[in-house]
Amino acid sequence: MSCWFSTLPDWVNPSVLVYLTCLDISVRELHQVDLKILGKLPALCSLELEVDEKNLSVLKTFVVGAGSFPCLVCCDLRRFVWPVVFQRGAMPRLREIQFLLCYVMRASGVACSGGGLNFGLGNLPSLERVDAFLLSERASTQEAERAKAVLIHAAEMHPNNPHHDIAFI
Repeated sequence: MSCWFSTLPDWVNPSVLVYLTCLDISVRELHQVDLKILGKLPALCSLELEVDEKNLSVLKTFVVGAGSFPCLVCCDLRRFVWPVVFQRGAMPRLREIQFLLCYVMRASGVACSGGGLNFGLGNLPSLERVDAFLLSERASTQEAERAKAVLIHAAEMHPNNPHHDIAFI
């Protein structure tokens, strides 16, 4: 059973949680500043972050900046409807990343994530595995296939040639 927070709780604080190595958290609303706070947790090795994809008011691209998540090895981003972009210098030790991505139709006024976007997977130097599961019931077949192709291309172009599994569920 999952416990949902409306936003990132105040107790998630890098100066207090200096020894926290694993975090599994579900939030209704996530903002760029929250991602920065999580990225400053000094010992975090494993992150499972789930967001509420129904909250369309917070749709935007998230950027994982340089220096963020210095110890992270495994990352699971669930129910994101917008892209996450990794800058050079972010997550230097990340070996495994998993996405559970939701898509919304263009008719709703929100463009399908993945349409030609460079996620920056090539900026993750230790990457060995990429798994992406696409919930595409709210996207056209063409949009869903395009998103899948972008993710496959990003994994195949990575210098480490990480093992990847990109599929619709």
